[in-house]
Amino acid sequence: MAIRALVLLVLFLSGGAAAALPMRYMQTTEDATVWARIGNKTMTVGNLRAGQIIGIEPDVEDYYTFNFGFGKGFIDKGHLEPVQGRQRVEGWAGGFK
Repeated sequence: MAIRALVLLVLFLSGGAAAALPMRYMQTTEDATVWARIGNKTMTVGNLRAGQIIGIEPDVEDYYTFNFGFGKGFIDKGHLEPVQGRQRVEGWAGGFK
């Protein structure tokens, strides 16, 4: 019983920590390749065109992660910059098409 309570407490607290990291919107500076983990491999799954806006999750690696469909994509940090001007971010995917 105590173990169940401890597991629920850890899950509750870890969910709050993830929610504390705000999603940022970034814009692609050039055409960029998108990768995703499929099984045990990282594979190319698509491309984003220059100027597209996506909502990214902060990360400490050389890439940002973002959600699409039921997956999580990866894009090099060098292909992104903060959104320029007063552009609106529309749609649930933040411009990912």
